Amino acid sequence: HDVKMRLQTWSPVWDLLREDGHRIIAVDLPGHGESNLTAGSLVLPSLTRDIQHIMDHFEVSQGVLVGHGVGGFLALQYFAEYRKRAAERLPFGFVC
Repeated sequence: HDVKMRLQTWSPVWDLLREDGHRIIAVDLPGHGESNLTAGSLVLPSLTRDIQHIMDHFEVSQGVLVGHGVGGFLALQYFAEYRKRAAERLPFGFVC
């Protein structure tokens, strides 16, 4: 999601995705929503590793990444670095 938004911004979409059988794992980037901003937490390599750790924690071998604003850029970066783990990437509001 974009600045000053929180992960619940996506909640209207979650129900539709769940109806189609998708599992939803949503996170706030550091400094967004309920997440704290710490020194170095918004560095792109750190953020892509964070996504990797989240996917490992939830035992996701391959997933579809959706992002808005910075999250869209992160989805693209993750797709580039971990292509085998990212089935698709949908950078909403980032690439037209």
